[in-house]
Amino acid sequence: MAESLALMDMNLVVFEAGNTAEAFRLIDKRPAGDLAVVDLGLSRPAHVLLKALRGRGWRSVMAMTAGSCVSRVCDAISAGATGWLVDPCEPDARAEADRGAGDTALLSAREVQVIQMVAEGMTNAAIGRELKRSGLTVKSHLSRIALKLATGDRAEMVAIAMRAGLVK
Repeated sequence: MAESLALMDMNLVVFEAGNTAEAFRLIDKRPAGDLAVVDLGLSRPAHVLLKALRGRGWRSVMAMTAGSCVSRVCDAISAGATGWLVDPCEPDARAEADRGAGDTALLSAREVQVIQMVAEGMTNAAIGRELKRSGLTVKSHLSRIALKLATGDRAEMVAIAMRAGLVK
């Protein structure tokens, strides 16, 4: 409580997310801030979250890694991270926290419809024709689905939707 009051006195807004889906829910509701710290172990498609934060106007986006793996640091910086920190947390604790990623409750009715068509093997163009929308609109829906489900892989999107009972 005293720590929260001290942060309020400093005019800071602090929030924390346990997984990528929750992080997107939070950043969609709030204006951009000065600093975001993204744990690359919690954010499966961390590059998507890093790009989204930078695209939404966050001034500094720090990537936190479990070690100094040069390739992960380079990938994070390529995705928009402005720096990196070494995470002292054990990998098992991080994996436990990540089990909540891929929240299908965040999907709109249209996004559910699109993922069902993807599950049927339809291309973006075919989905667009069916919905009377352009292939680019379908691609936009798929990008939002990827963010919400914490994966950019179409097959994994379908698998997550199947496990949630959205696709038969």
